[in-house]
Amino acid sequence: MSAHFPKFVQSSGSRETCYMNHHHKKLFCLFVSAWILIFTSFSQKVPESWLKSEFIVLLTSYVTWPEEAELDTFRIGILGADKVYSMLGMKADMDTLKNKPLSVEHFRRTRDVHQVQVLFLGKEKQAALKKVFKRFKDEPVLIITDSAMNYEYTMLNLLSKNMAGKPFEINKANTDN
Repeated sequence: MSAHFPKFVQSSGSRETCYMNHHHKKLFCLFVSAWILIFTSFSQKVPESWLKSEFIVLLTSYVTWPEEAELDTFRIGILGADKVYSMLGMKADMDTLKNKPLSVEHFRRTRDVHQVQVLFLGKEKQAALKKVFKRFKDEPVLIITDSAMNYEYTMLNLLSKNMAGKPFEINKANTDN
């Protein structure tokens, strides 16, 4: 992957520089802990699509893109996942990401997908994961998947509330490169 990829951590020789300072790391851990508690406590009462839309925005807020300052809008694309798209669309109307407006686009077919800052692949589109990953691997696109089983092509993978344990996993090999 190129150096243009959005990263949590940037490598410089044998040294890694984290984009999050100590204060941000503490806040991130606090938010993730709170969301894990909410995710496990209220998962029977809260629609999973709402939780996934919240995680998409929350986790995205801790990623830095090249030339982020020049962005006028954060664009999130949803491939499949109609319910997540609906929830995220409502959230985009009321919320911002890094003090910039959110734009949410829905893609029904893989060939319709174009570059966005974040691309979420619904469960029903997992067969297209390898193709999408290879298409955007050298672009500054964060790919978030929904319970993907092909770990080799995941970056951030949101796990189903029916799966025991953590609500998401990070494939550092794909997010660090």
